[in-house]
Amino acid sequence: MKKKVLIPVILVIIAAVVCLLVYFINKPKELNANDYIEVKFDGYDSMGKATVSFDEEEFLYDVSQNAKIDKMIQKNLAENGIENASEEELFHSGMFAALDFSSKISYELDKETDLSNGDTVTIKWTIDTDYLKEHYGIKLLSAPKQVKVKNLKEAVTFNPFDDLTIKFTGANGQGTVELIVNSDDEIYEAFSFRADKASELSNGDKINIVYGGNFGDDLQNYSAENFGMIPDPTSIEVKVEGLK
Repeated sequence: MKKKVLIPVILVIIAAVVCLLVYFINKPKELNANDYIEVKFDGYDSMGKATVSFDEEEFLYDVSQNAKIDKMIQKNLAENGIENASEEELFHSGMFAALDFSSKISYELDKETDLSNGDTVTIKWTIDTDYLKEHYGIKLLSAPKQVKVKNLKEAVTFNPFDDLTIKFTGANGQGTVELIVNSDDEIYEAFSFRADKASELSNGDKINIVYGGNFGDDLQNYSAENFGMIPDPTSIEVKVEGLK
């Protein structure tokens, strides 16, 4: 009786073990997309820039070591004249399988410019996980990845108007303004001063003088990157006086 009971139990155990083996053999291999991405920061604090790089070569190699290509992909490969190739060859950059796999993956950074030390940027993925799992046997994990901004350089601020003399000459109503730079620093060669009204001035008029106006919104970034200094302020209002 004991032997008769023992045999079914053994068969059940064997069946369970076989089922587990089949499950683990056919279980999609997991890869994490975030393991292959890197974010670098460059520039100056408050004006930093982020660049993202994806290690496609290592990623495709790991995919090739774990992928299980289904019949549909095998058929597409055959139609493209690719048969009996190794997994590594199929997923070599530029090959059909690599292009098809990569076309189902994209990412973006929520903020790339005007960064400050301590900020957090987030990489967000858009991945057709069902397609990759069904046709390649890969489960690609893609939770948003947050990266803290650091190592941005500190830029020195300077007041460009400290080196400027504003001179009004001429008759009242016909006055002119002369902007005289009292420094030979090259930063004044790169950026110039300009008054919004330079002639036909009268005592009491108010004019606006702008520094580096031709650079617009790029002024501070350009100045920081090329001179390591940020002009502040970049404009002042001046009252006309001293005309005869």
